Amino acid sequence: MKAQSAITNSTIVHGYTSQISKLYAEGIVAGVIGAATIAIWFLILDTINGHPLYTPTVLGTALFRGGEGLSHPEGPASSLEMTLMYTWVHVLAFAIVGGVASRLLGLAEENPNLGFGILLLFWQRQWDGISGAGIPILRSGLSPKRVLAK
Repeated sequence: MKAQSAITNSTIVHGYTSQISKLYAEGIVAGVIGAATIAIWFLILDTINGHPLYTPTVLGTALFRGGEGLSHPEGPASSLEMTLMYTWVHVLAFAIVGGVASRLLGLAEENPNLGFGILLLFWQRQWDGISGAGIPILRSGLSPKRVLAK
């Protein structure tokens, strides 16, 4: 009887692990699709403005070279190397966010009480990005509670 119970428990654990892996995979795919959408959008805008690959070149230069060469009025020349380096980071970041978001939504499906908290977390992160409130906090090293107290 115990052997049969152990097999059943093993099957349940394997099924649960498989379900979690599927959630992460779906989130990663969604993140990569999101990254591709943003990259294509900026490629279209840069091409219309006559400077294809300008945006990822500028962002890559800021990220990997500390902004060296961005102070020139004409900006940096488009660089395939810098574009590919930045694109790799861009896709990786979107894939990670997609995987985490997918897992959080999976948790919310299992426990509806977590859903509202996860919604508030996403809303707060989006608000920080839109308002730019997150950037000064990160640069100053202050916690949000300390900033709000001032």
